[in-house]
Amino acid sequence: MVPLPESGAVPEELTAYCGARFEPGTIELLPEPTGAPCVSCLIIAPMPHPSALPPESDQST
Repeated sequence: MVPLPESGAVPEELTAYCGARFEPGTIELLPEPTGAPCVSCLIIAPMPHPSALPPESDQST
């Protein structure tokens, strides 16, 4: 899992949350998490703000 650069410019390398480094063009941008990111990235990656989460459905019926 690699955070997008804030500036919008493509840096010389991208760094995953776990510290792994990648050259531009060697990873792909995905609209949502998929596959199996490394455990370290999953532990370190920030959670979305609660307002960005979909509303919980009422399953009490």
